[in-house]
Amino acid sequence: MVVEVEDVLDAALKLQSLIVSGSLEVSMEGLQIIVTRDDVVVDIQDPERLLNVASPLMEIGKDSMKGSGRINVLEMLRTLESTSNKLAGEKKTVFLEYRGQDVVVMGYKAKPGIVGPKNIEIRGKLQMVRLVLAFLKAWL
Repeated sequence: MVVEVEDVLDAALKLQSLIVSGSLEVSMEGLQIIVTRDDVVVDIQDPERLLNVASPLMEIGKDSMKGSGRINVLEMLRTLESTSNKLAGEKKTVFLEYRGQDVVVMGYKAKPGIVGPKNIEIRGKLQMVRLVLAFLKAWL
């Protein structure tokens, strides 16, 4: 079973439509997700634990990145851009955090810079670097 970003997004948007007030909190190994009517906050606490839990759901192996890393990164960026555009169209926002600190905002409430995708805002450049390094360390 392969989990696609679009499938997760569609499920989250359907779940959000059920929320009238308040929020739904989901915690798992290395991750906390808070869903409200318009926002989703994804706080990655421990990338290594998260990869251990999520890896059976993903069709990504260590060998798949070798030799095609550039293509995979471009594909991932296209997916992020289309996802953020869909979120903005639905007036929804996803906040990605690393250990409680803002990293990226995608969707309706994003305020992008002059250069870059339209509905993606990078709020914490240092935290983003730390998160990427933590994932790379856990992956390798």
